[in-house]
Amino acid sequence: MLCRLLLALLVVVPFAGCSACTGGVPCSKNSDCAEGDVCAASSAGTFCVPEGAAEGEGEGEGEGEGEGEPNPSATLQLTAGAVEGDERLDVTLAWTLADVTNCALEADGIATTVDVTAATSAAYVVEQSESLQIVCDEASSESLAFVVHDVSELQGPTVALPGATVTYTFTVEGVSVCTVTTDGVGANLAQPVLVDGAGSFTDIADDDKSYTLTCAGSDGPIPRTIELVVLEVAEVTSPPAIITWGDDVALTVSVDVAATCVLVSTAEDGSDRRSEGSAAETIDGEQRAFALTAPTAVRAYAVECSIGDVTASSTPALVRIRPRILSFDAHIPGIEALVGAATLEFQIGVAGTEAGGSCVLNDGVADMGAGTVALLTTGPAVAVYTLRCSAPGGDPSPSTAGGWQVIWRDTTEADLGTLMSSRFAMGDNAIDNVTLAALDLGVLEQMGGALDIGPLTAASGPMTISAPNLRNVGGYFGVSNIGQVGSISVPNLATADFFQVDGVGGLSSLTAPSLTTAGGVAIDGCAAMVSIDFPELSSSGHIDITDCSSLEAVSAPALAASGRVGLLNLPSLVDAWFPSLRASTASLQLESIGIDTLSFPALESITTGVWLVSSPSIVTLSLPALTTTGVGGVYFSGNAKLDNIEAPMLKDTGAASNFTVTNNSLLSCQEVEQLYCPLQTRDTTPTVTNNKDPTCPGVTNGC
Repeated sequence: MLCRLLLALLVVVPFAGCSACTGGVPCSKNSDCAEGDVCAASSAGTFCVPEGAAEGEGEGEGEGEGEGEPNPSATLQLTAGAVEGDERLDVTLAWTLADVTNCALEADGIATTVDVTAATSAAYVVEQSESLQIVCDEASSESLAFVVHDVSELQGPTVALPGATVTYTFTVEGVSVCTVTTDGVGANLAQPVLVDGAGSFTDIADDDKSYTLTCAGSDGPIPRTIELVVLEVAEVTSPPAIITWGDDVALTVSVDVAATCVLVSTAEDGSDRRSEGSAAETIDGEQRAFALTAPTAVRAYAVECSIGDVTASSTPALVRIRPRILSFDAHIPGIEALVGAATLEFQIGVAGTEAGGSCVLNDGVADMGAGTVALLTTGPAVAVYTLRCSAPGGDPSPSTAGGWQVIWRDTTEADLGTLMSSRFAMGDNAIDNVTLAALDLGVLEQMGGALDIGPLTAASGPMTISAPNLRNVGGYFGVSNIGQVGSISVPNLATADFFQVDGVGGLSSLTAPSLTTAGGVAIDGCAAMVSIDFPELSSSGHIDITDCSSLEAVSAPALAASGRVGLLNLPSLVDAWFPSLRASTASLQLESIGIDTLSFPALESITTGVWLVSSPSIVTLSLPALTTTGVGGVYFSGNAKLDNIEAPMLKDTGAASNFTVTNNSLLSCQEVEQLYCPLQTRDTTPTVTNNKDPTCPGVTNGC
């Protein structure tokens, strides 16, 4: 700091006493007096008198020692170094006092702590422009004016939001010109305005920057600086505008400066602000992901970051919630129990409709919750059914399920393309009198009515018939009158009101691996058939296998109950396996079969009789659990090799004329007696002739 040395010297000589200098206001210095008065000394004391009065009196009277002349013995002298500088002055004051009393150093009329009577100099710090003066009872020194050029520190925000107007203020002393610069974008920076020692300038917070205020002082520029940080939360990834119920919300942001951040949400209208997820986190120039698990309401999500009392937010992202489809299925009710009607039942389960979304079946059934059932009894000839779940406010990509095509009318071979692309066919369906290389029923699952296939003509080679997804047929399922068939595949068929294959050539084996319930089963006139298997069939209205000349094996290991069981005209049969059959509500008819040993190990009851006729190879018929044949009784005839009938539990063959054993050339009377005599309810006039023994008196005469 440059100092310019100035010398200030003041000598004050009091006036001689005068008559005008008595009776006024006592004083010790001029400043004690009113404007226009001065402090004058007299023999009576020191008083305030009008300016010039003391001098006049001194000249006029001229009497007494010293009256009207200055007192040469009162002397004050004050000196200093520099009297002008920037920001502050460190000066050394020096003074000389003579013939004065009660002296003090005053700054702008206010006493300082400097004791001018204890020394002749002192260090003094001038922090602002002021005037110094030594004031004594007898006189005062001339004032020394000190000028300090100073600029206060800048006052204003150090953190602001993007685009905010920032204002900085300062004060100056002894300064008339200031300018401001920035190391950032300065397009909106306004130069300072000074009014009565107060200054200010403004800018737009468009990036992080520092400001430098420069004011002209006596020794050079006086700088003041301040830093501004723009707090901005930038989105890196935003959550989708629509989520499905149960999904999480994730939001990633970046912040260039150290800030405390938290995930918040509001209602759609901006109300109901609340913190979400975990506690606040500090982000310092990095990216950070915030997540919320499975929100349940429509909310706007943002990340708020704070520095002090300034808070910035990422752009709120409104997240709407579409319901989640938990389940959606359809079936023809009762069809599994063979009581189906032309009604289609939709079973619907959804979650999340409480968030304002809705689910609509395309026939107009809306707002479906978990467990909702929609029953349709009619519809367009061909319709497609889709469940759509949408978020509130419109949803360009709703959740969907279904898309099932349904045929509500009867169909023919002309509708084959539509049939194979439909999941449900509610009427009767006939495919006949056309030429096909193969028949594939595609996605077809359930049929409310019948499916009648044939007669058909194979286009080239044996025809393949496939219904890979067919599960239930409410009416008749039949394949008939097709000259050459390579295979019939129904892997998922579980129920049918009637299952029939007849007049089919070329087919060597037949199985329905999932068929559990049928109103009846009939296999007839399949000359090339070698094996038949119904591994899961547990109940059937009847089962008839007839006129299959090449059939060697038939099995229904799970069949527990049936109506009539008929094996007829099967000359090649060597194996028939019905190990679980316990009851026949009609008859057991065995005729012209090639097997030598036939057993029904679990069969306990028959309602209308057991028949074994014209089977030249059979040797043994085993019915170990049979207790009754019902009113149909027993009819064994024309079995050339039959010599063993095992029915130890049989007690009832009915009371009518229904016990006939004839023309079994190897069956002894003893075997017949073992069958007949233990009966408790029996035909009292049995017919037993032309067996190994021409007659059997032990039976005909009542055992």
